Amino acid sequence: MTVFQPVPNTIQCDAIFLLFGQRVENVYHVEVPGGIDAPEIADTANVVRDWVITSLLPQLSHNITFIGVEAKNLSIEDGGVHFSAPATTAVGGSSDASMPGGTAFCVTLATASAGRSFRGRKYVPGILVSQVSGNDVLAAYGNALVAIFNTLIATLEAVDKILVIVSRIQDHAVLTTAVTTPVTTAKATDYHIDSQRRRLTGRGT
Repeated sequence: MTVFQPVPNTIQCDAIFLLFGQRVENVYHVEVPGGIDAPEIADTANVVRDWVITSLLPQLSHNITFIGVEAKNLSIEDGGVHFSAPATTAVGGSSDASMPGGTAFCVTLATASAGRSFRGRKYVPGILVSQVSGNDVLAAYGNALVAIFNTLIATLEAVDKILVIVSRIQDHAVLTTAVTTPVTTAKATDYHIDSQRRRLTGRGT
């Protein structure tokens, strides 16, 4: 039996896409220091949705379609859920072809604390074939993607929300209550293309 592990004042936002017919997702954790209710869940989903549409999608291939954001309150068991979809069909803004679905560019989310439990990674799908040379994305393109994630941090902060890393395990033991650490910046540790096997057709997300 799985024991519920609360993440205080935190909403999980799953940004959901279709790439070459395969569902792919990126998960974000957003802390709301003032507390969570149903309108707050919806508002957080809308903020992440609008960021995807206005900031992230323009840098991605037309081969990727944005389905929406599913937001869930992690503070309590069976917490409230809200789904926020684009008003109209939302696809990547570039006419260039996408790299295969099993490839992505990794953006690292850093905090003020050291250690694997205090950093995150987001694997950007739908990256452009034209912006790849060999096994690397071009530096300017990689830097542009990183800047978009820093925009997300600032956008959330402007509405009193915090992008966080959730740590569920400490010293090899599962915590009774998960710990959150604010993300201070997004960065690229390299420009290599990363492999995401679960995003291959029929594998999952």
